[in-house]
Amino acid sequence: MSTRLRRISGWDRPSQLILEGLLLAVMVVAAGLTAFGLVDLVSDREVVVAVSLDEQSVASAPGASLVTTHGELTLTEATTGQLLLVAAPLVLGAAVVIGAAYFLLQVVRSLRTGTPFHRRNARRLLAAALIVLFGGAVTGMTDALATMALAMNGQEILGEGSPLVPRGIFPLAFIGIGLLLLCLAEFFRRGALLAEDVEGLV
Repeated sequence: MSTRLRRISGWDRPSQLILEGLLLAVMVVAAGLTAFGLVDLVSDREVVVAVSLDEQSVASAPGASLVTTHGELTLTEATTGQLLLVAAPLVLGAAVVIGAAYFLLQVVRSLRTGTPFHRRNARRLLAAALIVLFGGAVTGMTDALATMALAMNGQEILGEGSPLVPRGIFPLAFIGIGLLLLCLAEFFRRGALLAEDVEGLV
C-alpha cells in the first residue's frame, strides 16, 4: 500500500525536469516567434489583419445563400505607424506570456526542495495572475484599437464603397487564466499558513 502511494504522489527528477523544460520552452518560443514576426514585419513592410465587414454575399443558389462578415485586410508598403500598430500587441502579448511563465517556473523549481506551500510561492502565483489579468487587458485593448485604426486606414484607401467596419474584438480568455492563477495563489497562501501551524505544533 505504501509503495502504491509513493508512486502516485511521488515527484521524481524526470518529472521535475520535464515541467521546467516545458516552461522554459514556452518562454523561448514566445520570444523567438515575436522576434521572427517583428523581423518579417519590418523587412516586408506588409500588414495583414483580420477585419470585420458589412454583410457580404459570397454565393447564392435556390434554397441556400452564403454570406460573410469577416475578411482579411492586407496593407502593402505599410507606414511606420501601421507597423507599430501591429507590433505593439505582439510585443505586449509575448511579455505577458514570458512574465507569467517566469513566475510559474520559480514555483516549479521550489518543488526540488519539497516545500511548494510557501508564502513566496503564493506571492509568485499572485504576480503571475496580475501579469495575466492586467497585461492581458492591456494587450487585448491595444490589439482591438490597432485593428480599428488599421480598418479605418483601409477604408480611406478603398474609398466610399469599402465594406470594412472599424471594429476590434476584445479577447476574454486571459480572464479565466488569471482567475485560475488567483485561485492557485490563494490555495498556496492557505497551504503555507497550515504548514507554519504544523511546524509550530511540532
